[in-house]
Amino acid sequence: MQHELLLALSGYTGNVFSTSTETGMIEVTPDIPFIHPSEVSILNKICRLGTHYRHLREFVWEQNSSSLTQSAPSNADGGLYLHALAHGLECTLDAYREALVRSEHECIRDPHLPLTHLQHVFEEFQVLLPSLDDCLTYIRKQKLHGCQILTHLHEQCSSGFPILQNAYTKILWVCHGVLYKQLSAFMVHGVLLDQGSEFFIERGQSSQEEPAKVQDDTHQFRIAPALLPSYIPVRVADKVLFTGEAIQIFHKRSQELVHQQHPLVAPLSQATADLKADQYTFGALFQELQQKPMFQLRELETVVEHVRESVGQHLWKLVVEECHLVDHLQTVKSFFLLGRGELYQAFIDLSSPFMKASQQQITEHDVNTCFQQAMIKVAIESDDLAKKFTLTMNPGVAAQGGVAAAPATIDAGSPWERLGLCYTVSWPHHLLFTPPVLERYNSLFKFLLSIRRTQMALHQSWALLMQHKKRSRELAQVWQLRSHMGFLVDNLQYYVQVDVLEAQFAALLSKISSTHDFEHIRQAHDKYIATLQAQLLLANNAVSKVLKQILEECNALSHLLQLHLPDLTSPECRVQIEKIGKSFKLQSSLLFKILSAGGSHGPSPHLAQLLLRVDFNKYFSTQYPLHSSAKGVAASRPV
Repeated sequence: MQHELLLALSGYTGNVFSTSTETGMIEVTPDIPFIHPSEVSILNKICRLGTHYRHLREFVWEQNSSSLTQSAPSNADGGLYLHALAHGLECTLDAYREALVRSEHECIRDPHLPLTHLQHVFEEFQVLLPSLDDCLTYIRKQKLHGCQILTHLHEQCSSGFPILQNAYTKILWVCHGVLYKQLSAFMVHGVLLDQGSEFFIERGQSSQEEPAKVQDDTHQFRIAPALLPSYIPVRVADKVLFTGEAIQIFHKRSQELVHQQHPLVAPLSQATADLKADQYTFGALFQELQQKPMFQLRELETVVEHVRESVGQHLWKLVVEECHLVDHLQTVKSFFLLGRGELYQAFIDLSSPFMKASQQQITEHDVNTCFQQAMIKVAIESDDLAKKFTLTMNPGVAAQGGVAAAPATIDAGSPWERLGLCYTVSWPHHLLFTPPVLERYNSLFKFLLSIRRTQMALHQSWALLMQHKKRSRELAQVWQLRSHMGFLVDNLQYYVQVDVLEAQFAALLSKISSTHDFEHIRQAHDKYIATLQAQLLLANNAVSKVLKQILEECNALSHLLQLHLPDLTSPECRVQIEKIGKSFKLQSSLLFKILSAGGSHGPSPHLAQLLLRVDFNKYFSTQYPLHSSAKGVAASRPV
């Protein structure tokens, strides 16, 4: 009977051992007279191993047969990781098969070998095989796919049983071989070997609204969160994504620019040749990782960082040195952040007359004509980069070959508020100026333009009032209101230009000059944009709404002075002026209280800096006294 038992442990049934119709397990056939009931219990416990082994063996055979019939596994067959899982199970089950062979030899030598001996030999597998079978059942039931299998196997490696820990570590090592090959192909050669969509990097689906030129080079790939193994941090996946995209750019664009006879052919070809020379070294690093039986995140991250740093240095040299990134950033600052103030002053002067017309009568052609005239007026019409900037009255629509965007909340009631800036991004600067980044730049542009336009309107109002200075007593209320408005807007503009834009741009240039890694530059640029949005209060809804209302009241007074300056003493004009004055005073008081409250809790130092600018002479502190707690904070501000 020992031989029949060994066959049952191999997954084969017969007259003595059969598959139960109730449980599906291999058990002793009922009503066999020569087997004692106590032996039946022991035999059934041992035979359960045969059931688990049969399930595992069938899975291995299934995967091996599919790999022989197809050159590349499809989703229906499970993919590369299931094939690797089958191979890992095959290696793990070798110890079980060796135990069967040894027991067979022992039974041949000793026909009277006791049953307890076989029970002892296979006792260690009573933990291993059921666990492996349950793991496989879970993977099939949950339809785990690709790198999701790695996550489940890694969780099983934390078992407190040494035999389970060793077995799952071995299986995970085999499956990691597929992962390392995909990582090597993507990070070293820029090739995504993933026909079954199993890797945690997938091809991106570009929006149809994005221009084709940008789609070809950026956002070709993205991280698939569902497939990212739980033990690999997102920061590592981001480095893998950046490196693979960069390699793709070098290989693809170098071939395209050769046919175009582009001036960047020589430096790009040299960088591509250097990277190809490093391919053997990079590949050897991943091969070395693959040979190590234990997975160590620190070792993987070290290799990924080494490859990313090498690629980042080549990309830094191309973007910063060969393509003059600093000059490009200066140009972007001049247009999006109103660095060329004389340009927008000329544009506002030229476009103000027809901007007062109804929205249907204003076209993009009109505003771009004024914009081109303004550039000619300030002598920058010959600048090639300047030709890439155009204005649009539909901020959410991209112009030909460019990207334009706007913040999500825009009041379309004014033509000025519908105005947006469109920028045609050149290669390789599109790596920094992606569509989401341009959206954020456009939100800054709209806010800065509104402040500049309001400041110019208040200055023009002063000039108009100076023409009637003989009526200064009659217009004392208007003079005072315009003076208060100008005081607040001028100090707001000083804060924006000096404390925010220039300070943050200098910090960005300092970071660029202190690193030779493109990824660090991209992170610094993203931080630069985020800091601008925060310090310009675009992320603070309470302050931004108050500032918007203040600017609207200033524009309302300027508009009233332009239309009714000779009749400002009339009852109707006095009512409107009082209404504007009350609203401005209310919003100014609210702004001062919000800034003081923000400074009192200390989460935003820039609020305290803005408060210092607008209240440097204690005017608001005198006009709008605070509670005792806020007074203490206001008194503690530097003077």
